[in-house]
Amino acid sequence: VAAGRKRGFTIPVERWLTGKWRAQVAETLRDSILTRDGWIQAGPTLKWLEESAQTGRAPKQLWYLFVLELWLRNEVATAPAQV
Repeated sequence: VAAGRKRGFTIPVERWLTGKWRAQVAETLRDSILTRDGWIQAGPTLKWLEESAQTGRAPKQLWYLFVLELWLRNEVATAPAQV
C-alpha cells in the first residue's frame, strides 16, 4: 500500500442520508433556517429525501443542503450578540 500509487476515496454520504442519518436529516430540514429564510421549501425537499430512501441513494444536493443548514445553525449559535 505504501509503495502503491496515490488513490482517492469517496465517503458514502448518499447512502448515509437515506440510512443511518435519515431521521436527523429530515428533522433538520423540517425546522430549517433555509426554509425560514425562503431559500428552500421543506415539503418538496423532505419528499425528495423520502423518494431517495426508496433507492437507498440520495443526490448530492441533499447533502449540500444538509451541510449548509448545519453550518448556518452553527453561525447563528456562535454569532456575537447584536446591540
